[in-house]
Amino acid sequence: MKPKALSGFFKRGSTWSFSIIRKDSTGTAIDLTDVTLFRAIFRIESVDGTVLLTIDSTNGLSIPTPINGTIQIDLTPVQTVLFPVATKVYFDIELTYGLTGEVWQSPTYYLVAEQEVTRDA
Repeated sequence: MKPKALSGFFKRGSTWSFSIIRKDSTGTAIDLTDVTLFRAIFRIESVDGTVLLTIDSTNGLSIPTPINGTIQIDLTPVQTVLFPVATKVYFDIELTYGLTGEVWQSPTYYLVAEQEVTRDA
């Protein structure tokens, strides 16, 4: 499957917040209440590229409304300054369900960070 472009405005060195809703084939949100482990890995230039950042429940990845299938990513300026300008950064999200041990991975997404002009590079 071809990586999906994440729509939005991604200014390097800024706070980035976005959410993804896990849905089944009919478009119904999937309950994430049983998810016990989750993480996202951001890689530079390709899906096999160098890892820039890994996030989990301690530093930017959360499931604020599990029953609605919502997965939230909140990146700080310290994290986003790691993303090179005008370069595709790929990521996906991995969830592990506690009762069954099932592992689910999201589609692969990518974004392109823009250069900040109000801060030194």
